[in-house]
Amino acid sequence: MTELDTRRAARATQIGFLVLLLACTAQLAYWMADEYRFTESVRDSHRESYEGEARSAVALLGAGVPWATIASRSPELELGANGVPQVSAAALERLDADRFHRMNRYGWEGAFFLAVLVAAIGMVYAALRKERQPMHEILAQRAREDELAAVEPVLKFGGSEFNLRTHRARSADGAEQMLSEKEAMLLKALADRRGEVVLRDDILEEVWGDEVLPSSRTVDGFIVRLRKRFEPNPERPQFIHTVRGVGYRFTATAESPHG
Repeated sequence: MTELDTRRAARATQIGFLVLLLACTAQLAYWMADEYRFTESVRDSHRESYEGEARSAVALLGAGVPWATIASRSPELELGANGVPQVSAAALERLDADRFHRMNRYGWEGAFFLAVLVAAIGMVYAALRKERQPMHEILAQRAREDELAAVEPVLKFGGSEFNLRTHRARSADGAEQMLSEKEAMLLKALADRRGEVVLRDDILEEVWGDEVLPSSRTVDGFIVRLRKRFEPNPERPQFIHTVRGVGYRFTATAESPHG
């Protein structure tokens, strides 16, 4: 996966998370509004029930039932100034206080989760804006990647070819070759500095790194293997030259052997 593909995948994940956060925020807002309507409905339902009891009390008084008996059964009622039963102000205040208590509890809970969601949305949105890349730049980068992918990194010398990416090669006589990882790394190290003398120690460090076993003799052995693969006459190399006591030198064009 290329860096561009990685960024696209990360951006898609961020967008998906942002959409999820927005959906959760909408759901929370709906829940808070629904709780507001519910508490209002509960209060109004109780008020209507009390008012229904008040109407029944009027009928009972008219039928001769003592007020004390009615009041003991319906404590939320009181006698008005005109002697007519009505819902007491204290009962109405208790309904409003109960609704306020429920709204206060749900409001704090909802506000907390809403603040968390809004903060998360802000962070994701800020990350998206920071990493936003104009579409023409994305397309241009993709085109460059496609162009590079279409061009195989092939090293050509003396009729031989070596693919630096796949490690596949073909010698001058047409024989297919499959280089080992170390052979490929060694040939690439020489080819990257073609025409220059590469010290054995530099080759060891670049190809074998911190491995313990390799020595200068190891380099010499791998050079012999490369010459057998690509040199017309491995005993008289024309491309992979020995610089005695120093290292090796690679040339893409044939040069007369120096020993």
